[in-house]
Amino acid sequence: MSSTPEWAGVLVSEDLVALFDLLGQHGNAFVQLPVVKFEFANRGKLRIPTRVPGKSLGGAFRKEGEPIRVGALSLSSKSLEPRSLAVLASATTEMVEAAGDDVLAELIRVGAISDTSRTIDSLIFDSLAGDDARPPGLGYGVDTAVATGVDAAAIAADLRGRLDVLLAAGYGNPATTRWVMRSGSATTLTQIFLEMQVNRTFLGLEVVSSPDVPPGQVMLLDGSGVAIAADPPRFESASGALLHEEADASAVAEDVSAAVPLRSGWQTAVTSFRLIWPMNWCGATGAIAVLTGVLW
Repeated sequence: MSSTPEWAGVLVSEDLVALFDLLGQHGNAFVQLPVVKFEFANRGKLRIPTRVPGKSLGGAFRKEGEPIRVGALSLSSKSLEPRSLAVLASATTEMVEAAGDDVLAELIRVGAISDTSRTIDSLIFDSLAGDDARPPGLGYGVDTAVATGVDAAAIAADLRGRLDVLLAAGYGNPATTRWVMRSGSATTLTQIFLEMQVNRTFLGLEVVSSPDVPPGQVMLLDGSGVAIAADPPRFESASGALLHEEADASAVAEDVSAAVPLRSGWQTAVTSFRLIWPMNWCGATGAIAVLTGVLW
């Protein structure tokens, strides 16, 4: 992947749309969804309007001269603040110079963005509550059912039930609705159902899969009711940083004097690289349904 020429151009230009398209070509699930996309663009908070199912703004036939009906929409909003995914890497100055022309820096940049994208797939589709660091998964607090079996009839009935939930809420447009599942589950559907073999769809809806989607579940979402806000990832380097080299972020010591292991970039001639990727997401009520206990 790091040798693919288009990666360098996308990352240098920081074109978020092009980057999402490229990540989709390499199998990341979240970037393949037809969701509503926003950029924070240095704004501290975005307010995303969402429709609450119930009232109608549909037009009605009328005779000439008769009054036109007044419709209504029930609206709500969700606030998205930038949350950041971040990672550090380091390499000796000798390695950086020997590679030449920023080759090693580009390799680290591509690896950090690619691996972080896989992390996003594992988080955005889970059902965990958010906290001060991460947003809640799109499956948190949504309509959830438990799978009833592994044969064709049970699978079809379970998934049809999830679709009925979206349709009842006014969602489920085939143009914007996707099944999201682990790659193995998608393979099982392909083995059992001709529609998957021919069209890569189930019940007329496209299937998006990734090996990093949480196991044991299938999510159905209508992208018109899901928003992802992000800025292009920022990649920076420094040659004199003092690092607490700890992979577990929760174990990183705020008191540098107590940090172990500790490395001085200046003293050991090490260049440090840092990726920070601002991102957040949310879903409207009724736009997402989840099937858990999936064993197929």
